[in-house]
Amino acid sequence: MNRNSYLKLICQTGQQCLTVSTATDCNKGFYSPAGSMVCTECLDGTYADAVKSAHCTTCPAGSECTDKTAAPVACPPGEYR
Repeated sequence: MNRNSYLKLICQTGQQCLTVSTATDCNKGFYSPAGSMVCTECLDGTYADAVKSAHCTTCPAGSECTDKTAAPVACPPGEYR
């Protein structure tokens, strides 16, 4: 088994595995889907407000997501996004 195949086996969803002996949870604002070995930053307009996220969530209509590490904030009355 090659190194990358082994890393994929020990690396769980929401983690990065940069060495064969270490799996590290992705921080808030980052995600790692099944089969990935690295954490990827959420794109603008999405967020991951928990560690070890498998995906980023799209900011819902009527909210803003300026902080990729926190839940959406409702737009003030009279404003819309």
